[in-house]
Amino acid sequence: MARQLTAQQVDEVPQTATVSDYDELLEDEQAAVRRLVDGESVTGSTSLDSDVVRFTGYYRIESRGAQASD
Repeated sequence: MARQLTAQQVDEVPQTATVSDYDELLEDEQAAVRRLVDGESVTGSTSLDSDVVRFTGYYRIESRGAQASD
């Protein structure tokens, strides 16, 4: 199932969050983060599974399963 990702900049990172550094992400994950930060929609199967990514700031990454359309 494809996931729809969103990103929101946060001032504080929850202690229980999984944080990844942008430079340590795979190429497809970096591309997804750049698109999310630019306000674009990202839908698909990316391996990005962090709660928060440190890029130009800290961004909370949320995903929702996309519904299949008939």
